[in-house]
Amino acid sequence: ICSIQQQLNTISSVKNKKDMPQYVPSSLKREVNDESGKCSGRMKTYNIIASFTVESQDTHKALRGIMTNYAYTLPDPSVPGRLSIWFTGGTIEPADEDAESVRAWKKIFGSPQPDKSEDPPGADKARQMAQNILLGAVSEPIDEQGMIGFHLKRPIGGHGSAFCDIIYMDDDLRVMRGHSGSIYLFKRAVFD
Repeated sequence: ICSIQQQLNTISSVKNKKDMPQYVPSSLKREVNDESGKCSGRMKTYNIIASFTVESQDTHKALRGIMTNYAYTLPDPSVPGRLSIWFTGGTIEPADEDAESVRAWKKIFGSPQPDKSEDPPGADKARQMAQNILLGAVSEPIDEQGMIGFHLKRPIGGHGSAFCDIIYMDDDLRVMRGHSGSIYLFKRAVFD
């Protein structure tokens, strides 16, 4: 059983060339390259962070985790109030750092080694190549703290593909409609 406790959407201006995305959808490359010369702040990060709980029958313990999806956004030049979004990767990690929680986390999210004795020679390499070619996804192995990461060499999104229309926005509240029709309501969080 998995339940989401909180979802945050962090947005900040990209003002330094070092913060520019490495991989960009082909439909946005020209615009992003123009932006990288200016670093005007039109491009923004658009990270989605969700805290969640997983209850496993094996461990009989609720494990808390954090999933972060990394994305960028640019204003769509053809639709006022529309932000074009593209996702570049993400991480999933345990929220609790104690040894018992990390062990339980790795038991659930660690990648068990499948029995490959039945596979023909080169099957593992073929699977990895298909993942890289078809998705452009590169996954990172689980680390000592239980974090698993990935990045997309062919990011998902771009103008007309993945976007949010800003319906209302003031200093504390933002209401957006996603490309699939979902409505999102965000309240500004203040962190001390």
